[in-house]
Amino acid sequence: MIKISNTFLVFAIGILFLFNACKKNQQTDTPQSPELISESITSSPKESIGEAIKEVPYDDLGYDKGLFTKDNKPFTGTSIRKHSNGKIGGRYQFVDGIYDGIVEEWYENGQRSAYKMYKQGLRHGITTYWDEKGTPTKQVLYKDDEETEVKTGEQIPKDLGI
Repeated sequence: MIKISNTFLVFAIGILFLFNACKKNQQTDTPQSPELISESITSSPKESIGEAIKEVPYDDLGYDKGLFTKDNKPFTGTSIRKHSNGKIGGRYQFVDGIYDGIVEEWYENGQRSAYKMYKQGLRHGITTYWDEKGTPTKQVLYKDDEETEVKTGEQIPKDLGI
């Protein structure tokens, strides 16, 4: 049995409070379902200086020398990948051409398959995986791309706050 450290508990509770606070501050006109229209406006670091970034199709991005690009420049914003059936397959946040923020992925049936947190291209925070029926299968806590704790089965909290 894995012993949960006090540091992890404080970190996990802090993350849950952060998610809860963010949900309360979301605008009601922002689409909440994974069936997003690719032209909807999203939050991004550049919004603080008055620029709104639109979601762009994942297939419109290039990849060059380790960076995701748009129009031959490192991409900052949110990208959406869709399955052949039209349902969303993934939503990816980038800053300067690397993953930075939340990466979400879904199965073709619409069920979430993964929720990952990145910081400057490294996995950092909680990553959760689900099976096609919606049951959480694995949860990993990362710090600077290193696994610090892994939970499976009954160890995974019932209410993930995601």
